[in-house]
Amino acid sequence: MVSCVASWNTTTADWELRSLNKLRYRGAWWLPEKDTKRVPGTLLFSHEEGGTLSLDGSLGEMTTVMGEPVMLQPKIILGISSKGELLTLYDCFENHRTGGSSGLVTSRFYVSRFFKGAHFTSPELVRFRSLSVHYTGLDEWVNTSGFEILYPKEEEDVIVKYKRPAPIEIPVDENWTVVLNFSCTYPSRTRVQTEAVIRQKAYVTIRTAGERTLDEYLDFVYDIRDFLTLAAMDTVYPLDIHALTEINKEKMNEGWYYPPVEMYFRQLEVPSSSSGFYDFFMLFTFYDIYDQIRSVIARWFETRESLRPVRDLYFGTLYNPEAYLQQKFLSLAQALESYHRTRVKALESPEDEHRKRKARILDKADQQDRSWLEEKLRWSNEVTFRTRMKDLLHDLSDVVPEIIGDPDKLANQVVDTRNYLTHYDPKLKDQAASVHELMEITERLKTVLHACLTAELGLGKSMVRFLFAKNWRYQQMAARFKRRQSGTR
Repeated sequence: MVSCVASWNTTTADWELRSLNKLRYRGAWWLPEKDTKRVPGTLLFSHEEGGTLSLDGSLGEMTTVMGEPVMLQPKIILGISSKGELLTLYDCFENHRTGGSSGLVTSRFYVSRFFKGAHFTSPELVRFRSLSVHYTGLDEWVNTSGFEILYPKEEEDVIVKYKRPAPIEIPVDENWTVVLNFSCTYPSRTRVQTEAVIRQKAYVTIRTAGERTLDEYLDFVYDIRDFLTLAAMDTVYPLDIHALTEINKEKMNEGWYYPPVEMYFRQLEVPSSSSGFYDFFMLFTFYDIYDQIRSVIARWFETRESLRPVRDLYFGTLYNPEAYLQQKFLSLAQALESYHRTRVKALESPEDEHRKRKARILDKADQQDRSWLEEKLRWSNEVTFRTRMKDLLHDLSDVVPEIIGDPDKLANQVVDTRNYLTHYDPKLKDQAASVHELMEITERLKTVLHACLTAELGLGKSMVRFLFAKNWRYQQMAARFKRRQSGTR
């Protein structure tokens, strides 16, 4: 005996990891301004490689400049698949064409992204009223289930009940709202029922009044990705993206129905599965911050502009694992310097006093040297990088003490290595870290920045310390560092 109790939304889709598969659409294709000239062809698309549109013909006439062919670079190509699916290819350029006036012409376009479910005839019309994203690791981070599975006394009986979890709305500001939502698919009925499958997926919906551009939405998509990466201690990627737009709305009864538009674009490094996300690997899960989720998300978006350089440098090292070690180290060192400058307005002397000092120096300088000297003194009241590093590491020494160790020693290692890698002065080589030491210092700086950005969520130092102390990854890193310090393996 198996019973299923469920409520469901007919507008939700099955959020399988379609983005990880190669998609193929055979159909007819044309330029928006040349609706009558439709050319048969095939679109192949994958997240790893982007898209290729191969046409049995050409979308435009061949032109030349100084004898060289001029390839087309249409912002938009429209298409309709053999199954009747509306397709909009975006940011395209022609990279191959064969044949001529007397033979069969074929052409090929690279496609950076495409939309399925609507025709956008111009870039200005690519606007949405909401956008929903399923990320790698999101289900594990949320860890919210609508399932109840019961095993009565009779060994052959199983009762499965499902109720979709309620959405959680999080206002970001007066214009934008982020909704943590859940989609689900339910069992189909067959003549001989041999299985009954219910699938639930968590996703994030970004919503606003009216319609906004794709770029405005993508800013939110990547900011949320970075937040989840910070929380999960692992790189997170957007997988399935669905949006609602006024372009394809349909009249239904007394209101309007908005068929979802699917979005696909090239992404490198997307993992083949998201099975590696476990709560003990993550710095914090949804339930760790459940009581503060609205203030935490609001704080993340409040600080995104002031901390943009810091975030870009930090997350850039995470999403580019193939970057050179020296490049990662320099990016992290620069991010910490930028963070200290943003959050701690440290000056060597009061601004008024320094201004008078500069005036005295410039007054005594020769007129021909004054412009040069003024430029040299432009940042003369800034504290040194060494001072910034020591200040920052001392402040965080009670948050991630096992990783920082001696704050002054780590600060000196970072500064000396940064100076050598920046200037490559042979006199600094002996003070710089070796390759082996640089690997360890880079990992330690990454943890320090992780702590800085987590503290920016408004959780408080004691909470941040607790989150790191209980984290398995942090514990393993701290144990390795302790062994190296003691001279053991």
